Amino acid sequence: HLGRLNGIYISRRELPTFPWLSRQRTRQWLNSIPWQNFQWDHPLVWQQYPNPEIDSFRSMLQDHERFLSKLDQLPKTICHGDTYPSNFKSRRMPRNQDQTVALDWSSVGIEPLGADLGQLVYGTHQNLKGYRLQDISETLFTSYINGLQDSNCRVDTQLVRFGYATTAAFRMGLFKLVLLSEQIRREEDYL
Repeated sequence: HLGRLNGIYISRRELPTFPWLSRQRTRQWLNSIPWQNFQWDHPLVWQQYPNPEIDSFRSMLQDHERFLSKLDQLPKTICHGDTYPSNFKSRRMPRNQDQTVALDWSSVGIEPLGADLGQLVYGTHQNLKGYRLQDISETLFTSYINGLQDSNCRVDTQLVRFGYATTAAFRMGLFKLVLLSEQIRREEDYL
């Protein structure tokens, strides 16, 4: 259903122009989270990122403008903006159709195709501990592509995967840095 929603605004509907819609959320995160001054050499960070010379997330942060410019080239669509699984409810409609009801639209905006998928995959993985991340990712990606196709949105799946993977890496990675910063601050306050 998320793929259908995103696909409709590429294949059939014009993007709304409301000024309150968020735009370039990934860029906003990069500008508002002080990752440049992050304590990469702290022991708690080393537990999460043990090899700084081959740390792909840190390299991605340092090369963020290249990634952002490629995201800017992707088709844009309406995105829910907070696709954590608890923000979705499912119900059975008459004629045996499934309907998904999305809650908490406070982060709705115009984003690259695939951007909504990352948080859904992350949240699903957090809630289904018995499943491998790769299996969850591939299942939800395939379903998302099917939803795009159901809405007559025909785009290169590699572009969708780039939008999904890049926004997910930045947003979940930066979220992880915020959590680590809080943990470091609490540890320093304790000492």
